[in-house]
Amino acid sequence: MKKIMSAMFLLISLLCSSVAFSQTDPNGKINLSMVSLADQPAQIGQTIDVQIKMNADTTDQRFVVADIIFGWDNTKLEFLEVDHTGSHPYIWLPLSGLPCVEDENGNAIDDPLCNGLRDFYGINEAMPPADGNGLYFAYGELGQTFILTNEEVNVARLRFKVIDSFTETEVFFIPEMTANFTEKTRVYGSYIPGLDVLGTTINAVIVGAQTLAGDFDGNGAVDSADMAMLLSNWGVSTFGENPYDLDGDGVVGASDLTILISNWS
Repeated sequence: MKKIMSAMFLLISLLCSSVAFSQTDPNGKINLSMVSLADQPAQIGQTIDVQIKMNADTTDQRFVVADIIFGWDNTKLEFLEVDHTGSHPYIWLPLSGLPCVEDENGNAIDDPLCNGLRDFYGINEAMPPADGNGLYFAYGELGQTFILTNEEVNVARLRFKVIDSFTETEVFFIPEMTANFTEKTRVYGSYIPGLDVLGTTINAVIVGAQTLAGDFDGNGAVDSADMAMLLSNWGVSTFGENPYDLDGDGVVGASDLTILISNWS
């Protein structure tokens, strides 16, 4: 009996050692990716969610916290908010979110869109950030052992509004940025304090609606509103770029009207 108990104890010890190693292996990496959740080409006025996901690369790894700097083309997209619908239950709320803008005394300015912590890096210049870059913190829930495998889990959704037409645009990770201080996109993991285990990053590509010649307002259709805009520019000549000069001959005229009518929706 004692031999059986000793053998079982040895087996359990080996299993525990194996699990501990997988959680503390300094070579274990955590990958970050962004995925557009749009199910159709984006049009002006549409709201688009971009899901941040993460997974362990080749070795199971413990997740502790992530500092994520993200960017977008602010002439095409307006950032609205962070949403945690569908996030992994071990993403600690409400601590995970956008760190707040600082006041002149270095205190966090209270805002319903931020997580209550101050952004002393100075990346979030407003709430929500509007200049094409923002900082998001993801925290693993205190008291939980958050182990990632190679299966992706959801972290948060970044929500945008389409404000101009495009063929494609990206929401992307920014590796490093300096405002008040230098900050990096990084993931802390394992049981080793302060260990950055960031692996690969993959950006999200958002596909826009194909722009028809004559769709000046970008609503996906050539209609009477576009006709009115072309007629209001009738006879205008320019050596520079003119969106109403559809044939590029330098003058808004009958041939441009013909192109618009040929694309009438």
